[in-house]
Amino acid sequence: MSKILYSFILLLILSCASVPSVNHWSASDTAFQNQFPRNGNIAMQGKGETIEAAQTNAINEISQYFSSQVTTYSKQNEQYIETNNSLESKLQIEREVIISSQMQLFGVRFASDAFYDKKTGVYSTVAYIEINEAWKLFEPVLNEKYNEVERQYKDIKSENNGFNKFVKISKIQGYVQNSEFQNSFIFGQVLFDIRLKSKTDNLYSMLNDIAQMKPTVSDISIEISNDFENILIDAFTEVFQLMRFNTVDHSATKCRVTVDLNETKADIGIMYYPSITIEFKTNNSVVTKYSLKAEREGAVNPNVALRRAYGSLAESVRQKLSNLIFTTPVS
Repeated sequence: MSKILYSFILLLILSCASVPSVNHWSASDTAFQNQFPRNGNIAMQGKGETIEAAQTNAINEISQYFSSQVTTYSKQNEQYIETNNSLESKLQIEREVIISSQMQLFGVRFASDAFYDKKTGVYSTVAYIEINEAWKLFEPVLNEKYNEVERQYKDIKSENNGFNKFVKISKIQGYVQNSEFQNSFIFGQVLFDIRLKSKTDNLYSMLNDIAQMKPTVSDISIEISNDFENILIDAFTEVFQLMRFNTVDHSATKCRVTVDLNETKADIGIMYYPSITIEFKTNNSVVTKYSLKAEREGAVNPNVALRRAYGSLAESVRQKLSNLIFTTPVS
């Protein structure tokens, strides 16, 4: 009698320890979908020998899901860019960066009723993102970026100055090529494809329109007040060619450069603290103005000191001018 009772109790313990209740999410696919419906959640199960290991495994499963989806949208965006020439270089996006940065924003949750299988010693849990909740966090971020593109687009449409239009178009293309912008919109499409459709269509339409209006080549003439051995003219010509400008002797758009050497004489020779002022003019009206400073240079021999000062200015032009033009607001 005692053996029968012992066997019954043992069977009861084993059955209770290893089988979840019929309504528990781990009991069946139906139970899982009832608790984490696909139309409202991104949810993945994870297993591990500890609850922390199970949670890590579940997060990895969500990452794998997003990885496949992000790849799809990244390729779509790259195809769009190549087809419409809206950006000058092919977009390269690191999937892991997109996934990790955006998942941190949402704050992945875990099921409060993790299951422990005493028979196998394995924990099971669920990592999930509630799409409606994620949308509340993500919508302001997307709206801010979309509105900035729309603002710049309208500004470009109303710009009549050729040089300003060229610079503004380059800036907006740099803005949408930025990884932060791309990450937000690609990840947004993964989670909220239907909700973002209108904005995405409008965004591509604006970028396509901008690509059509951008001049392929602009002429510009360079005037330098006091160059030395053509050191500065060569540097400016090199930078402008990289920016797709044609440097010519006479043009409606002029780049006027004023050199200030800030010479100081000392017993050890001549020291220069050189700087330049750069004015862009269209039809003799100043469009915009920039300033660049170079490193202190000097030497005992006057020509050597002068050559070093101009060389330092030329290096500043090569390293900083294009970035200065495309990051400084244009009035």
